[in-house]
Amino acid sequence: MNWKKSLEIGLVFVNVLIIIGFWMTNSGKILFSSPSDFFIGIGRLAGLLGVYFVLMQLIFIGRILWVERLFGLDKLARIHKLNGYFALGLLVSHPILLATGYGILNNVNIIRQLVNFVLYFQYVWMGAVALSLLIGVVFLSIKIVRSKLKYETWYFVHLLVYLVIILAFWHQLAVGSDFVNNPWFVGYWYLLYAFVIGNFVIFRFARPVFIYFKHGFVVENVVKENDNVTSIYIIGRKLNEFPVKPGQFMIFRFLNKKLWWQAHPFSMSMKPDGKRLRISVKNVGDYTSMISSIRKETKVFVDGPYGTFTENEGMEKKIVLIAGGIGITPIYSLLESMAGRKDISLLYGCRTRRDFTFKKEIDSVLHRKLANVHYFTSEEKADGFENEKIGGESILRLIPDFKEREFFICGPVPMMDGLIRTLKDMGIEKNRIHYERFAL
Repeated sequence: MNWKKSLEIGLVFVNVLIIIGFWMTNSGKILFSSPSDFFIGIGRLAGLLGVYFVLMQLIFIGRILWVERLFGLDKLARIHKLNGYFALGLLVSHPILLATGYGILNNVNIIRQLVNFVLYFQYVWMGAVALSLLIGVVFLSIKIVRSKLKYETWYFVHLLVYLVIILAFWHQLAVGSDFVNNPWFVGYWYLLYAFVIGNFVIFRFARPVFIYFKHGFVVENVVKENDNVTSIYIIGRKLNEFPVKPGQFMIFRFLNKKLWWQAHPFSMSMKPDGKRLRISVKNVGDYTSMISSIRKETKVFVDGPYGTFTENEGMEKKIVLIAGGIGITPIYSLLESMAGRKDISLLYGCRTRRDFTFKKEIDSVLHRKLANVHYFTSEEKADGFENEKIGGESILRLIPDFKEREFFICGPVPMMDGLIRTLKDMGIEKNRIHYERFAL
């Protein structure tokens, strides 16, 4: 782990310690005074930390450039998911612990005390509404993912989190005992909110708007690669100043009547040349089925680039690129970039010969002896193709010096997970296996 990553992770925990420190000057002092004070003190800390980790959700998934460049949106999306459960657990325990403590003082049960909080304590209703909304967002999100509903449904449900954050802010400052007579803690809380929301607004909204007006992206051409894959060529002003690297992806919003309200991530499918961008999209239904109908000169809103699936300094001279299906898109951009500079072996698998994309371009690289290429068909036998799925046995057979190489893998998640496990079992170190799941 480099020092920048360590610093950013450290900042998260430093703020946790700062919050605990402020809490110790008030509620922490009463912790062992009585059983009721113990529950009240712990309940207040759970509320403070719960809101803090909800704020961190905006940092993890807000496309904050100085965070994303170190961790990648792929990893941040997984952290976002786990952090969401952790924050929810803290916030659910907050009223339960407080109701337990105050219930002991007032000699009433937890349910009655919770009702009393909402009915007779000013501004507590804000916290109750915020928690109810957050619970709803979490459970609806699980339902949306499991039912494989549209990404837009998930996105619009998550907009409620912004309301949760606003309500929680006013609730805490209005009734939070740890903020009373502690202007330093109040000031810190304002600064924390300003820092998080400021970064979120700048990188999630202001930066993409700036990029749009600077480069003026428009569709140059639409090309049908095969029965299922369509490539979109995009041009714009000063593209030599657009800092995209091979292997990265961007989030695209095509500004026509059908697609303007939807934004989706797609990888670069060619090496950036400072003149145009190309993405290649497989038709899997819904949104992607409309890609081929996009017309020339359609304006495009581009957010990015993102991702750490790129060539890095100090990387091995020998590389293995493994692609499954439409996973060839970032792999091909890496192949174009590395060909001639590194010793490359490409393993590219599809179900049938008809499913291969960029085969002519890849064959050209092969014929110029810039890379070794092996094609795999898992559901069709054909001469010149490995009639199997890419796995440990094929890697051993085709790449005898595999232990000297670094691996880039992109394809369906089950394929990637299986290959990652296999490579680790074969003795390949974790830091020499590069992949992104692109599950945003």
